[in-house]
Amino acid sequence: MLHGGTRTGKSFYIQCLQGEIEKAVGHDVEMRLWKVPSSWIFDSNIGIEKIMLAARQNAPCIVVIEEIDLLGLQRVENKHLLSQFMTTMSSCLEDNQSDKVVIIVATTNKLENLEPALRQEGRFGTHIHFDYPTCAERTLYIEKELNKAACDLNYLNTEKLARETEGCSFEKLGAFIKEAFRKAKIDHMPISQETLEQSMDEIVHEISRNTVHMSEEQKKIAATNLAGAAVANLLLECKAYVSKVTLCDVAARI
Repeated sequence: MLHGGTRTGKSFYIQCLQGEIEKAVGHDVEMRLWKVPSSWIFDSNIGIEKIMLAARQNAPCIVVIEEIDLLGLQRVENKHLLSQFMTTMSSCLEDNQSDKVVIIVATTNKLENLEPALRQEGRFGTHIHFDYPTCAERTLYIEKELNKAACDLNYLNTEKLARETEGCSFEKLGAFIKEAFRKAKIDHMPISQETLEQSMDEIVHEISRNTVHMSEEQKKIAATNLAGAAVANLLLECKAYVSKVTLCDVAARI
């Protein structure tokens, strides 16, 4: 079971697995690794039984079920499909012959949404967790991307960029760097720390350019509140810290 947040690399892991299989078995890879969308299992003409039967007939092979949590495999939600899935899966995995091995890999963003019985040994007993890159990994990635464009890192604070992009995927990091290069090209200027931070605010922090209209009294109240939060943040030595205060619209995270 591959589990973790969205865009943490689960599908990329499958692509890497497919690449390794291509090296091992060559042109026969299509018969060795099948990617099964969740919609196929709901399809009355296909279903989990036909998928597993085909897997056994073409074993050894690896079956990959993407977004398995979308199947609603819970006793209180879809009892019939859960029973059918576990029965079919058990019969498929009973054969221990090396030429009949079927390995089932599933991906999910919500491991807790799966029936506990499915997460036990003998079924999806092996869990591989995917997480967002650490600060050190983000720093390395940002520097690598900037080096590709021959940017002078001596004039850029990549550690600051990495600290302020916690919880970002490599995909989103690449997006804000790409946006910074686009801005620099339009302005006919070299890439700068200011350009990178502006792009980071727009892409990562989702701060718009629209300023909130407030009276002077409202601004004073907001400033007092935010200043108090910043002071408390410093005195309590919190893990996260206040890096910026803005009067622009910020996209709300539901």
